[in-house]
Parts: sequence; C-alpha cells; structure tokens
Amino acid sequence: MWRLRTKHCEPANLDSQIVEIFQKLPDDLKVWQQLSMRYEIDMFCGLFFEKTNDVISIAPETMHILSSLGITLKLDIYTERSQVDVGE
Repeated sequence: MWRLRTKHCEPANLDSQIVEIFQKLPDDLKVWQQLSMRYEIDMFCGLFFEKTNDVISIAPETMHILSSLGITLKLDIYTERSQVDVGE
C-alpha cells in the first residue's frame, strides 16, 4: 500500500490536494495501466465537516485526472453529528 498525504486545508480544497498528490507521481499513462492490471487503485479521502449539510465539490479537471488513470475516488465523510450517539 502507498500512502501519500497533503497539507491540512481549511476550508477544504479537495481539488488542490488531489493535484498536489499527483504532482509527486509519474504521469505516464502506461505506468498507471500496468499498475491497475496488478493492483486496485483508489484515492481515499477523509473529509471532516463541522455541519451536517456542508458541501464540497470536485472540478471536472480533477475527475478527469482520476478517471484517465483508472482511479476510484473514495470519500469517508465525518460530521459533527457523526460524534453523536444514536441512543441520545
């Protein structure tokens, strides 16, 4: 498993963080095709929202980077409400 991290951003800027990660990686499509034949490739992002109805968007250019390399985007979303016990 590879783990790459970016700087913490407030407010969240998922596009810039994804671009920052891919600036550290090769952009050769053949390399990514070979990797995807051997491994499951995903971009996992943890998002922490203060409110339950916060919004984040992902630009078409960012989605294009991921899709052209065959990378699935996985989002783990936490809100202030996530901390509340269901029984309360």
